Amino acid sequence: DGSAAAVSYNVSTTIRQLITALSDTGWTWLANYGSGDGIRWRCVAGVVYVQAAIYGEQTVGSGGWNAGTIPAAYRPSSDVAVAGVSFGALTSPTQLRAGSNGSVNLWAPSNTTYFGGSLSYPLEA
Repeated sequence: DGSAAAVSYNVSTTIRQLITALSDTGWTWLANYGSGDGIRWRCVAGVVYVQAAIYGEQTVGSGGWNAGTIPAAYRPSSDVAVAGVSFGALTSPTQLRAGSNGSVNLWAPSNTTYFGGSLSYPLEA
């Protein structure tokens, strides 16, 4: 509306968005099994990265497995899914998903305890 209060709020919101977009959150574990195993995420310069590496610690199957939730400021504007890799007894396509609600899910056509995958997406203003 052109008032000083409205201008101040818009500048403040824009600065917060820029800080979020340009910062590096460092890795945050959604599930940590040690030795680099688990599911983690981070945001660097406005791009969110999600990595999954499970080596026998968790069963992933056709019902999917919710590994945790990414904070609201770092969620994709729409669901993102990529093919993952399953190895061991099950060697069929799998999927790593990040939902617009922040959920990070792993899916496989049948049960597997060996899963790997990564995805990334840009933050949107």
